[in-house]
Amino acid sequence: LTGAGPETGWVSLTAAGKKLMERRTLTAEDLFTLERALALQEQLLEGFAQPAFQRELARHMAEHPSKTGAAFLGKRRELALSVQSAVLPRFGFEGNDRGVANMMAAFGPRHQHDAVGWNNGQIQMLLHM
Repeated sequence: LTGAGPETGWVSLTAAGKKLMERRTLTAEDLFTLERALALQEQLLEGFAQPAFQRELARHMAEHPSKTGAAFLGKRRELALSVQSAVLPRFGFEGNDRGVANMMAAFGPRHQHDAVGWNNGQIQMLLHM
């Protein structure tokens, strides 16, 4: 870059021949911070704790007391997605099964954080997993 300097609106990316800034591509970890991960979990917890969601899950569990089999697991996934589809787009994920998979992958290294682990336990409890 060249120019007359800041007086004319030009700012250099170098000073004394040294780069001041370098372009780099943001990673998923840069974009999905711990704070955003915790906020996402909190919104999921709120949705899964709603009385209407819990009533529907309890009704479904009464129909499938063993909590096994494709019918039970499919319906529980469908119920969970009813909350996830509303929450995930707020955090840049699609509100579908692929978005859920991408969200879970984005949590990767954050699973080691105590608060993330505790929230995961609470989510599993609310989903009767």
